[in-house]
Amino acid sequence: MPAASIDDLRSQGTSHARKLRKALKRAHAGDAEGVHDSRTNVRRLRVDLEVLAGRVLDAKATARTLKHLSRLQSSLGKVRDTDVFVSGLAAYRQERPHTRRGTKNLLRALHARRRKSVRALRHSALSRKSRRGITQELHALLGRGQAAPRVGHREELRAFIRRALAREYAVAAARVPTDLRDEKALHRFRAACRSLRFAVELFAAGVPALDAIAKELHSVESEIGALHDHHVAAALIAKWRTRGKLRDNAELLRYRDWRAAEERSLRRVHERKWLQVLGASFPRRVQRALDASVS
Repeated sequence: MPAASIDDLRSQGTSHARKLRKALKRAHAGDAEGVHDSRTNVRRLRVDLEVLAGRVLDAKATARTLKHLSRLQSSLGKVRDTDVFVSGLAAYRQERPHTRRGTKNLLRALHARRRKSVRALRHSALSRKSRRGITQELHALLGRGQAAPRVGHREELRAFIRRALAREYAVAAARVPTDLRDEKALHRFRAACRSLRFAVELFAAGVPALDAIAKELHSVESEIGALHDHHVAAALIAKWRTRGKLRDNAELLRYRDWRAAEERSLRRVHERKWLQVLGASFPRRVQRALDASVS
């Protein structure tokens, strides 16, 4: 059943804030999944707050918290990107044991990069003071947000959901790249798709027909994410080779070329879907889902 009140949506933000508090503790301990979960919950919270700002939550206080969450997300990024690189390289080496000798210096450099990044995080964004600060700020914001009127008619809830999703859709649609070879533009498009998915999922408990839309967005997001991982890996290898941090050998160069080939393959297989996911039919699909679930 849909939420009885728009204000009920605040409880989902509170749940994500609790999960973030626990994940930040694990991230501080150096746990890779803790870093991943922290970053995911920060992103979800940013969407939650953007959706609820002004209607359920104080707009000015929400804007301040969003800035703090954005900085926290950026701080977690370098560790998370390194973790993804390490995981991908480990899988590659596991499947190709003969490459281990030639890629061991790359793996060693990645572990050193992660240790340095984690130390920096512990003294800044993940310090006890910083973690306590963001936790208290979220608790205060979500705990005493302005009251939203109860929905007297489900049409009010449907209108609220439609407006919220229309805003996120407009942002994502505006970021559809004109050139899919533009890695930065494609990465921004992926981020917009993720925010749109989180907004869809915020309402999906009350509007189950939105689930299919969320899954499709997640598929596109994951595919572009895999492409981005290959791109970042190749760029980092190139930088370290230029600086003399890595010495060339046949296996290292073969790994670099494999990354580039995987990136090209992803583009060739999935580019059309990426361009179509936010086509003109998207708003109509959202409306049909609302008509089916909120009547």
